[in-house]
Amino acid sequence: MSQRVSGLRTLLALLLLGLVALNAVAYQHAHAMLHFVPSGEKTNPPERLSLLEKLRVVAMGITVPRPLAGQPPSDLAGILTEEQIAVDDRIHLGAWWIPSPKRRGTVIAVHGYSGGKSQLLEEAREFLRLGWSVLLVDRRGSGGSSEAYTTIGYREADDVLAALRFVVDRERTSGPIVLYGRSMGAAAIMRAVSIDGSRINGVILEGVFGRLSETVARRFELMGLPAHPLSDLLVFWGGFQFDFSGFAHNPVDYARSVRVPTLMLHGRADPRATLAQAVAVYEALSGPKHLETFERIGHQSILKQNARGWRKQVGAFLTTTLVRQ
Repeated sequence: MSQRVSGLRTLLALLLLGLVALNAVAYQHAHAMLHFVPSGEKTNPPERLSLLEKLRVVAMGITVPRPLAGQPPSDLAGILTEEQIAVDDRIHLGAWWIPSPKRRGTVIAVHGYSGGKSQLLEEAREFLRLGWSVLLVDRRGSGGSSEAYTTIGYREADDVLAALRFVVDRERTSGPIVLYGRSMGAAAIMRAVSIDGSRINGVILEGVFGRLSETVARRFELMGLPAHPLSDLLVFWGGFQFDFSGFAHNPVDYARSVRVPTLMLHGRADPRATLAQAVAVYEALSGPKHLETFERIGHQSILKQNARGWRKQVGAFLTTTLVRQ
């Protein structure tokens, strides 16, 4: 009897030790995903990892160097101004303000995870060509902004609202304001609109995910690993580190508060934010909406892969859909 009790205690101790170890690994992985390092080589996307890289990621987590501030492009040097936007007393954002002489409205452009404002320069040039001023923003942790972390769009919603205040103060009543975001930037925009969408006239979402838990699980699936329970622990500890619930950070839920005209652009071959996630977000939107999908395009810039299709959809949205409102 005593041997059986002793064996049971040993088993329980091993299970407890395993549970503690699993949570410790998940905590470290979440920390590595949400905190940028000063330098180093960025870990490849999950779908492109070699077997050795997968083993290293499982053991150590990913490495994401802090995105650097890009240089203002020479072709826009005559009109572009570099700005600093205060989010609060501690956090500030680097931004490029590019006014259009036609002043048909303003687009606030928000980049994705581990990127910076220079990623959206080609899109900015297209908005300018259509007569819209553009504010390109480095969200917190990137480029010319303060901090060295990300919350995958949760606290970045405050960055979007700070950028919106900047535009309202700068432009007064010179036309509609549209928010454009890619991937994590789209998630930040949706949360921002759910907080305060009163001064926003339209939204363009590209490559948005539906639920944080889904997109984290996809990373494991793309590495050929079981998603659960490690992805759930990752979401839990990631939110814990920044005092929010990762399970409640869901663009599909924010979508119910989005009542302005919304254009969604999505690659049908997107391996990270799947088409099913995009459709769920689209169906939850409360206002006028249109979803355009693109064949053979993954989680990348649609403009760079299908310029004609992107220009057609965005041009119609800005010059026709918003005019009718």
